[in-house]
Amino acid sequence: MPSALILLGFDVGHAVASLLNFRPSVLLAAVAVVDGSVDPRAAAAYSHLEQLAIMARAKCGRLDVDVLDVEKAVKTLRDALIGLAREGVPVIVDVGGGMRLLVLETLLAILSARKWLQDLLKVVAYVEGTTRYIELDYNRILRIVKTYRTQEEGGELTYVDRAVLEVLERRGTATLRQVHEELVKQGITTSKQNVSRILLKLEGKGYVRRVGRGLYAKTPP
Repeated sequence: MPSALILLGFDVGHAVASLLNFRPSVLLAAVAVVDGSVDPRAAAAYSHLEQLAIMARAKCGRLDVDVLDVEKAVKTLRDALIGLAREGVPVIVDVGGGMRLLVLETLLAILSARKWLQDLLKVVAYVEGTTRYIELDYNRILRIVKTYRTQEEGGELTYVDRAVLEVLERRGTATLRQVHEELVKQGITTSKQNVSRILLKLEGKGYVRRVGRGLYAKTPP
């Protein structure tokens, strides 16, 4: 069974939905602390959620996060996620409630976490007023970030361009033949000549560099 980190504001509707949808065995409710105090409405919401968690046979706890100290908040949230993910337990991160600053700090905690932890996290966001939600794992978030960053930094790259960069990133270094073989294994139909042209283009744009005779590597960001 997964565990869950739930960002809690004044409403417990999304938290109840997460309890029903994912059945976490451990639930940690993060609430915002501003100038040393928690809003009474958030405290009341936690008390309600605690009772519901007991009924659902889930262990429940509260995590107070000083949202005005961003660095401290991010560390607090990241440490909490590490605790929830101990022994490889998947973690649901429900960002459906809580102060906007708390949501931002939670996303920063996820993006700055180590990969082993990121692989265990699933971000869940509910559509206001409904029980519908979308899921975002770290790899999907990273793909979105990488795609738009690539477009901004050097013009839109083709699907095959990006596939070549991914091969180099995964292998570290590769020859033209090795890159071509990897693309073929992925089902991408292209010739060695085309791969050579792509490598030259990416080298010209600064995405790729030569590290030896016929040996290419992805340029570090």
